[in-house]
Amino acid sequence: MLELVAEGLENKEIAHRMGLSEQAVKEHVSALLHRLAVRNRAALAEIATEIKIAGTMQLRPEWLSYIYQKSPVASAVVRGPDHIYVSANDAYRRAAGVEELVGLRIIDVFPNANPRAMALLAEALATGETRVAHETPGHWIRDGKTGVGYVDVVFQPLPGTEGGITISGVDVTEQVLARQSLADLSAEQLALLDLVPNGIVVIDRAGAVVKVNRAAQALLGDGPFGDVSSGSAKAYRLRDAMTGRDVPAIEEALAGSRRSARWCGWRGAPRP
Repeated sequence: MLELVAEGLENKEIAHRMGLSEQAVKEHVSALLHRLAVRNRAALAEIATEIKIAGTMQLRPEWLSYIYQKSPVASAVVRGPDHIYVSANDAYRRAAGVEELVGLRIIDVFPNANPRAMALLAEALATGETRVAHETPGHWIRDGKTGVGYVDVVFQPLPGTEGGITISGVDVTEQVLARQSLADLSAEQLALLDLVPNGIVVIDRAGAVVKVNRAAQALLGDGPFGDVSSGSAKAYRLRDAMTGRDVPAIEEALAGSRRSARWCGWRGAPRP
């Protein structure tokens, strides 16, 4: 009943849609007005919209704009095979550097759009299934300057026949560059790590493995290596050869660290 009121239907139209008498609809609407403590149908429509957006009536009205328009996640809605903008929030417009996007095509706003991301957008439109592009490189405005960055993008088809797609992007540039700075060691550094007889695994703060030297590969295999956690490390008993004590859990090694953590000491090798 609340949804039909939100659509702007009159009691007679609602009665026809629901198979009720017009009087019954009138009584239901009156009950809704009383239960929700509002005075008119317009207020009922606002509540119905709030429920559709947030799934609850417990949010304060002034919060609603932050869910989409003022969200730090760049979001937009495009429609049709030309991917024409019909909506964009503040974060998306700042990234695009265009104040009014409605009516423009994505290719007009981002002429150098990542081909892989555009292919996934086309797939989402054609299949009606959500597509995700992780750490996609591209050019957009970051901190007021146009530059290369990386973004995780979700393309989510909207219901209906108009070919609507929501685009949501999260800037992951800092994370990608931090990981690359660890992985892009100099040839000399890489050679030194491989010459060390002890097994060495270099991980970043998130527990992702960025380097495994030759000695460690002999113990662990060629990979691929998953993220390191206390759970995944339980298969190995790490012990300090000089003291005989077990190496602390991974959480202790990572806690408060602003640099990469290195594990040395599989099968009794000393820990640096």
